[in-house]
Amino acid sequence: MEGEGIAMNISYWTCSEEGYHFHWEGDSPQWEDIHTELDMLEMEGKAVKVGDSYRISHETAVSFSRDERELLTLPPIFPYPLFVGKEGLPQNNSFRLKVNFQKADGTYFMNPEVMGSYIDIRPGYCYMCSEEQYAILKSASSCNAEIGRLKEREKILACSLRYVALIKENAKKIDARLDPFLEKIDVVAPDYLSISVKEDTDGTYYASPVILNADGSPYGEKDASEFGRKFKNGSKAQRSYMGKDRTYYVFDQEQQDGLQQIKKARKLTKEQAKTLVLSPQSVFTGAPFRFDRGEYSDRVIEYGAFIAKNYPYLKGIEGGWLPEEGSVGREDLDGIDELDEPEVTEENVAILKELIENAFAKNKSSISYQGKTYKLTGAFIEKVMGKDDVTDSTGGSADGEKPKEDRGNLISEENAESVGYEQANEQRRQKRREARFQKLGADLSMEQVLSGFKDSVVPFSYQKEGIRWMAQNWKAGYQGVLLADDMGLGKTMQVLGLISGVKNAYGEKDMNSVLVVAPVSLLANWESEFIHFVKEGVFEEIVPLYGNSFRDFKRGHDLRLDFSPVAKNRIVLTSYETLRNYDISFGCIDWSFMVLDEAQKIKNPVTLITNAVKSMKYDFAIAITGTPVENAWVDLWSIMDFVEPGRLRDLKNFCNTYQNQLKKLHGDMAGQEALGKKLEQELQPIFLRRQKTDYLEGLPHKEVIPKPVLMPPVQREAYEKIIADAKKKKGNILQVIAMLRDTSLCPHLTSYADSTFENMNVDTFFNMSARLKATFQTLVNIKARKEKVLIFVTSRKMQRILKRFLEKAFGISIQPPINGELMGLKRQQIVDAFNQKEGFAILILSAEAGGVGFNITAANHVIHLSRCWNPAKEDQATDRVYRIGQKKEVHVYLPIAQYEGGDSFDVKLDQLLQYKRSLSQSVIFPTADTEVDGQDMYNELVGWNNDMESGSACSTASYWTIEDTDKVTGDVFERMVAKLYASIPGYAAEETKQTNNYGVDVVVETDQKSRRGLLVRCQQMMGASLSHDSVEAIYSAIPFYEKKLGYHFSGVVVTNALDFTSHDKERAAAAGVKLIARQDLTKLLERYPLEKDLYMM
Repeated sequence: MEGEGIAMNISYWTCSEEGYHFHWEGDSPQWEDIHTELDMLEMEGKAVKVGDSYRISHETAVSFSRDERELLTLPPIFPYPLFVGKEGLPQNNSFRLKVNFQKADGTYFMNPEVMGSYIDIRPGYCYMCSEEQYAILKSASSCNAEIGRLKEREKILACSLRYVALIKENAKKIDARLDPFLEKIDVVAPDYLSISVKEDTDGTYYASPVILNADGSPYGEKDASEFGRKFKNGSKAQRSYMGKDRTYYVFDQEQQDGLQQIKKARKLTKEQAKTLVLSPQSVFTGAPFRFDRGEYSDRVIEYGAFIAKNYPYLKGIEGGWLPEEGSVGREDLDGIDELDEPEVTEENVAILKELIENAFAKNKSSISYQGKTYKLTGAFIEKVMGKDDVTDSTGGSADGEKPKEDRGNLISEENAESVGYEQANEQRRQKRREARFQKLGADLSMEQVLSGFKDSVVPFSYQKEGIRWMAQNWKAGYQGVLLADDMGLGKTMQVLGLISGVKNAYGEKDMNSVLVVAPVSLLANWESEFIHFVKEGVFEEIVPLYGNSFRDFKRGHDLRLDFSPVAKNRIVLTSYETLRNYDISFGCIDWSFMVLDEAQKIKNPVTLITNAVKSMKYDFAIAITGTPVENAWVDLWSIMDFVEPGRLRDLKNFCNTYQNQLKKLHGDMAGQEALGKKLEQELQPIFLRRQKTDYLEGLPHKEVIPKPVLMPPVQREAYEKIIADAKKKKGNILQVIAMLRDTSLCPHLTSYADSTFENMNVDTFFNMSARLKATFQTLVNIKARKEKVLIFVTSRKMQRILKRFLEKAFGISIQPPINGELMGLKRQQIVDAFNQKEGFAILILSAEAGGVGFNITAANHVIHLSRCWNPAKEDQATDRVYRIGQKKEVHVYLPIAQYEGGDSFDVKLDQLLQYKRSLSQSVIFPTADTEVDGQDMYNELVGWNNDMESGSACSTASYWTIEDTDKVTGDVFERMVAKLYASIPGYAAEETKQTNNYGVDVVVETDQKSRRGLLVRCQQMMGASLSHDSVEAIYSAIPFYEKKLGYHFSGVVVTNALDFTSHDKERAAAAGVKLIARQDLTKLLERYPLEKDLYMM
């Protein structure tokens, strides 16, 4: 079991209506880990620091994974069903929704104390809600409060039904029980309205309402026709309509007003009807309406729900095929289809979204769909969810703004199967040349191009060349350029030089504003660079449009933000996520220049962010990135399809010409180089790439230092176990490679609980891994030199553990690690504090988050504790230190775990990175990890012809001991218990799902013929006696499971704790529940030896 209910007021937190409050004043190793996690959560915007205390809101807390809850000592998820009942009729002021907490026998817990997401079922036993449970509680509470303020029956009914709809939506996800009345009624609560124009029987025309979902798509034919019939029959628009089969159609006040507008649009002539069809927004105004628009880019083909296409020629090109570092082992991945993914269609997208969301909630990296199991890759998640970045648990996006209100999107021509939108032909270039000349009133001279800089700014010669090159392409009528200079060559400065020079050449005339789109962590840098480089008065101002800045812009009549006040003579800054969320507001503005910083954000051509970017109206595109190709050449195609659509033809043609040919040349370095040069030729003259080593004079020397160390015994044993199991079982390639990667970083990182690491001393921790050992030795030398160092490590868990041990080992305070969830402003604050600190200092970062947008030249040492499979990303991370402004010699350390029996994972990965890095320096080359790389490495490390013989010592079985049970996380303990019972001859065992399991963790079949079994509840403890009653829970669950499965069950509680309480023993004897404590569990493990496999340890 995830854990027993725990007391409300414990050592580290208390609960209130605001959330969970954490505070501790004494010394506690456990508090150190909790405090580190709270610091990271505060930096990510998921916790609020008030003095020495931290507060986590209920909305955020319910989104945490099981590991996060256990680390923070929060209560477990309530394991029983909710029952939603009602009092009164939904049209009466007395109507109330009541949520009961149901036991397994169908009765309810009496008078539970509920405080936000916190549930206290009786003194000393508390739980917390899952996200869906909490949503149901909030909906019921909000409904009751709102109805209490209403007087009119029609408004009361509409309010009641809208909340019932929300509750039913969440109840379906978690099998919550509903009152029969609530169960039987269906509620349709449209998000938006549109119209269709129909001909009446007398030859006139009338407007008919179209009800839309949140994503802008219309409801199904049945609901649409039934509502249309009910609407047409009435003379006045209503808040609710009752259709057939107890289906209610419910509208809010603004929607009712909109329906009344539609009612008035009758007896129209043919010309009036035509006008209405062409321009419905000119007649129907107000928040509830959504229409296709004619005021957007010619590339926009419609407005509605974005569904990412699943093109067959894009399969296998996306990097990131491995699960996140430190996440392997959460589930048995046997049978996963690594190279395939289900097709995403309008019919199945909702189901796939739900499956992915459930997988996220359970910390799983795969889903089961139509009898097959699929790995959750980043690309597949983006296709289904329709966005590139997951919003944070507070409901905001990555840059802190509120989620978008409008879930419809501008849909742009993709140029996938054919070129439907082209800007690369000479006729269009000529038209642009003439238009630009006419707006400017004269030709643009090279002197004018550099005139926007402050007098004190003196660009390097190569920067002047870059500015002139962009200006020449602008003058020649090209749609845009791709500036792919190395990190540190000043791409931002060059872009500011061009746009300020052109604006200065305009003189007193207005110029359409410039839109700069960048990762949120870079936007502050754009502001500071603008102030530093650009003359005052060239632009009226630089305007941030992200985060909380929208409050200054009134909303238009259709919920668009009104950006017209900043449409001229300004530089507008926004993030990719903001552009995605507010595409209709940004898309109706004409931009003179549109700049994409870190343009690889649109490398995937079938994501919502890419679609939003390409839906904008811009005269000249500037894409800047130091890594124009990360995963595949398709990355480059997608960026160029923004820069100058049609330049590289359609996507299908491009894949056949380049992407597929590159696969055929796998391992042929000369052939790959020749094909890359051919591609570069096609990009001229609008592509420029220069390397810093060729242009930066005075940059200090950079030394790359491999740090090979033999694996210590504990790491070698774990490493050999993975290889041996893979040989014996011919294991899943994805799983084996990921486990080898994680074990090469730190053995048992996934399976061990934080408390296990917490109880280690410094020497034990750093000596359990070759990479950690090399890192510690390197840090000792850096400290002696009183210099600063960046440590790049991906696993969030390892970041947290490493921070604690480094602080203890070196007696220093280390800033919270910078990872992908950290808000942009917080990141910069951490970097600033690190840069200003004197002497020896350590900063921990992930390569993904720390590799973009930071100048950390105060450090001159870099340790890649985690290795990226993509050398471009690793080099990006190093370039935070090795760039303009660095005065010291730079040292880059590569800890490598060596295996004395042959080449190790680390050695093979280092060789692969060197090969890719070498090729990419001479030609554009995709450097990301691919399934082919993984297959090759698997064959080399696990293949039967390597140095490890299947009968060698490495294949010696290792079995679970009682001491092992003290070290692992709760879910690993449950998995171990399930496999232990399954190992008993004649038994079969299966784990239950996390919610609505009635406190049962494992269902065991002991005799199929007589249909008998066991219901097992697991409690993983750390050597102490149990203090909570788990017997009642398992006993009360027996009737439910017997009725559900048709078996006769007995109850069992298994724990690794020393013993049960006397109360538990008395209750167990009376109820016939078997108790298995530490001594008995030890005997079971001895009698039925359970081998540790690579999925569990």
